Amino acid sequence: MVCWRQCRGGLRCGRWRRGRLTCSDSEGYLLRIAASIAEGVAVNLNECLSTLDGDNIGLVVDAVLHANGRSVPGGWR
Repeated sequence: MVCWRQCRGGLRCGRWRRGRLTCSDSEGYLLRIAASIAEGVAVNLNECLSTLDGDNIGLVVDAVLHANGRSVPGGWR
């Protein structure tokens, strides 16, 4: 279970970039996108998506499809 309230605070303050949340930049961006899907947290998609590699973009696409009730068995690829 993810406590989105705590994650939102850390992400809003940019703590993950200053080492207070132990995650890479890609993980931080994925966490922002997940928080946006789960709780409606505002996210700059241009900033987040432009830094992710193909595998992480695939995870985002799968999460969006799942949130919309359109999951693709085995992922989008």
